[in-house]
Amino acid sequence: MPSSLLLQLSDPAQGCQAFSNWRAYVRTYENWMELLLCALTCAYAAVLFSDVDLAAHLGAGAVFIAWIELTLLLGRFPAIGIYIYMSFHVREVPTGLLNSQA
Repeated sequence: MPSSLLLQLSDPAQGCQAFSNWRAYVRTYENWMELLLCALTCAYAAVLFSDVDLAAHLGAGAVFIAWIELTLLLGRFPAIGIYIYMSFHVREVPTGLLNSQA
């Protein structure tokens, strides 16, 4: 499990969670989003000064994944969670229409 050891070095809380129960860790989509966010951020830092265009795309992807993760975390609060849930389901209608037109 070298990936969980690398994760332990980068984010101790995620690393402990991955090391304690690897199968449960890889089954949740929130942990995959965390790993993707960590990978995009590391890739952004690696190419920041060598390829500015690629760095801009990686940074935008990292911000987008972080925004989705924040929205999902806010959805856990009962007072505003229903509004997050409604916005995700209302978003499906225009997205479906746009996809059918393309």
